[in-house]
Amino acid sequence: MNYTEIAIEVAAGVPVSLAVAFGGILFGAILAIGVAAARISPVRALSGSAWVYLQLVRSMPMIALLFLLYYGLSQFQAVRESIFWPVLREPIWCAIIALSLKASAYISEVYRIGISSVPSGEILAARSFGFRGFRLYRSIIIPYATPVVLPAMSNEFVILVKASSLASLITLMDITGIAASIGSETFRPLAALSMAAVYYLIFNSISIALFRLAERKLKK
Repeated sequence: MNYTEIAIEVAAGVPVSLAVAFGGILFGAILAIGVAAARISPVRALSGSAWVYLQLVRSMPMIALLFLLYYGLSQFQAVRESIFWPVLREPIWCAIIALSLKASAYISEVYRIGISSVPSGEILAARSFGFRGFRLYRSIIIPYATPVVLPAMSNEFVILVKASSLASLITLMDITGIAASIGSETFRPLAALSMAAVYYLIFNSISIALFRLAERKLKK
């Protein structure tokens, strides 16, 4: 099997890898809004719970989280009989959930830092003009925080895309899973895994370029 044939075979895992990476990051970014809101909340029960959640998720390795969701939860009869079992028995959904949890823990801190970067004087001035709740965030906080958040978001995005490759360890045939299978079958692991690395390099290069473009647009 030459490099062209290997590239074609590995390409079959691209849709799965994209689904895991972008699905996990999208759901994680949405969940991170709630986590960040709880983290900066003046209510100690909320901020404390968010802090505990962050410590647990960030300290747990991605591979342990994947195994816990896919292999661990299936050991409980109550889980297998619940309405969640059709989702939790599928490796792709377990991978998306695991990546979403990881993404929410890291992205929520990026959000929090972005919100904290807004000068308190601007917030007080906006409130004096009647800006409250969603209107305050839409008109003042988000426009000010976005340029601060984007560079950190691009770094987290690249890290999470690379972390999505661990989904192959729970029988998911994504880019890494197919490459590993080809390597074991043809005894050419270097060629197969190198091709997988090329695909991830392309994805991350395009993502970084898009983030840089967005940063330049915001600076104008």
